[in-house]
Amino acid sequence: MLKFSVVVVSIVITGGCSDNSKQVPPPSERDQQNPPDLSEAIQKRIEGKTDEALAILRKLNDRHPESPEIITMLGRTLLDAEEYALAAFRLEQAFSLSGAMNILSEAGQAHELANDDESAEKAYATYSKKHPEDTFANLKYARVLNRLGKESKALDAFLQASEKAETADAIAVAQLFLAKKMYPQAEHWFRSAEKKAPNQSLLPYLGLLKIRLSLKDEKSAEILMLAIEKTHPGSLDKSEHAKAAADLFKRRRGLDFFQRGYVTDGKTASELAAVLLAPIKPEPVIGESKLPPRIPEIAEKPLSSALPIESNASQTSSPENESTPTLSLTDMFSSSQNNSEPKEKSFMDQAELAMLEKNFRSALLFTRRAIRENPKNAAAWHMASQAHFLLGEGDEAEMKSLEATRHAPQDLGYHMDYLRIARETLEGQRYLEELEKSHERFPESIEILWQLARRYHITENKFATAAILYRKLLAIAPLDNPLRPQAERELRSLPLNP
Repeated sequence: MLKFSVVVVSIVITGGCSDNSKQVPPPSERDQQNPPDLSEAIQKRIEGKTDEALAILRKLNDRHPESPEIITMLGRTLLDAEEYALAAFRLEQAFSLSGAMNILSEAGQAHELANDDESAEKAYATYSKKHPEDTFANLKYARVLNRLGKESKALDAFLQASEKAETADAIAVAQLFLAKKMYPQAEHWFRSAEKKAPNQSLLPYLGLLKIRLSLKDEKSAEILMLAIEKTHPGSLDKSEHAKAAADLFKRRRGLDFFQRGYVTDGKTASELAAVLLAPIKPEPVIGESKLPPRIPEIAEKPLSSALPIESNASQTSSPENESTPTLSLTDMFSSSQNNSEPKEKSFMDQAELAMLEKNFRSALLFTRRAIRENPKNAAAWHMASQAHFLLGEGDEAEMKSLEATRHAPQDLGYHMDYLRIARETLEGQRYLEELEKSHERFPESIEILWQLARRYHITENKFATAAILYRKLLAIAPLDNPLRPQAERELRSLPLNP
């Protein structure tokens, strides 16, 4: 009897243990087996009932504290509620549970909205390493880096998302290039910004003016200053170039002021420009004058509707046309050229003015004439390349940019422009070959070396080669070069055996 009781007890105990082992699984397994129903919360979000959606999600989160689906939805709903810091915290939490990279991109955006750029940078950096093809994320990353003052990293990120750049982004890229004194690149991006939003911002014009003054190209600087005052009167006096502009006008246009009887002492740049832009009042004719004709003045007609250059010939000698001047900036510049100058320079000046007025087809016409006069004119090939690029004609831009490098093999600026265009037009291996050639030609160029190392690192996944190039950059770059800390970080991040 005792023996039987022991057997019964043992059966009950073992049976109980067996049942308990099949009950309540761990929370993570339970969530996988029975995923939470988020339909009601989603419906509330769609209806705009954010508070009700948050209440539902918080109750679900209490019951399923480790569910990435609930926490992700909670983070997104907190974004709707404009509780950005909490949203960023929840999205970071969801990423740590699920490892889904798209959530990390959303967390970066939440950090941005919470004015926490340092946390946003970390989130975007991790995401961009895994998804370098996501241009929108690269653009957001670039903006954060630019606000943090990390110029070289910001420039690299902007260039990876160049096709998505907006007007403010193009201006930011131009200013970054300008800070590095890379004038051809800066000029391209200032022009690109103005093309995206014509006459909306003065910054592209002032940036172009700064480039021309830095290059001591006074002729182009003068025309730019007049164009600025024509579209934005009074702007020169408010800019950092006010004194330089006034001095330049007095130095270059002193005779014009004298003929008009205008005293320039104490006058500002905007006041001087207004005088030059004003039409000359006709003087009474007393007999036949032996004096040469006055230099044509800038027309009152808007730049965008100015007549093409080819119409000048029919206007220069007709008495009827003398009373109704309609010359554009390009016409004025062309008419006032010294006849002793060679045609090639005249064509290039007119091409540059056409570029300034965004008349890229006319610019191509003049560069074609300049090239016909001198097929080895690298500057003409380069400007033609820029015009094609701004017209969206990538293949033509690449071909002409390559010609510019062929005729000016030691011009680093032309090569950098060519690489920028080739990056968008050539396939991966071809572009890598061009980078290699440029590095061989300019072994001391830190920018080219950096691009080559990044290409092997990010695109080719050849980490050993990338490591060699990063170390070479560190060996030749000055201690204050902003690429040094970035190269050190990239070198440490490479998955190499010690």
